Amino acid sequence: MSKVCRGCGVTKPHTHFTREKRARDGLRARCRECTRQQSAEWRAANPERRKTYDRQAAQARKEYQREWRAANPERVRAYRQTYESKADARDYLTQWRKAHG
Repeated sequence: MSKVCRGCGVTKPHTHFTREKRARDGLRARCRECTRQQSAEWRAANPERRKTYDRQAAQARKEYQREWRAANPERVRAYRQTYESKADARDYLTQWRKAHG
């Protein structure tokens, strides 16, 4: 199966498009490459709006995490006990950062 991208006009396989629940065929009108390019252009043209959004999103994420921890103290406690039981927690973090950084 293939589809024509509205951004570049090239016919591409469905695997080059992301899902869009509201679309008839279930795929976005633009391919992944065009969507990525359009997003990069918007970010470059709107740096202040991007910064504002990022700050608001970070604040909302912190608030959600705070509420979740308050509502799930037993899960937080279990996680902390498991994490702290590692004798070399710092070494674990160092290895993780090397692998994923």
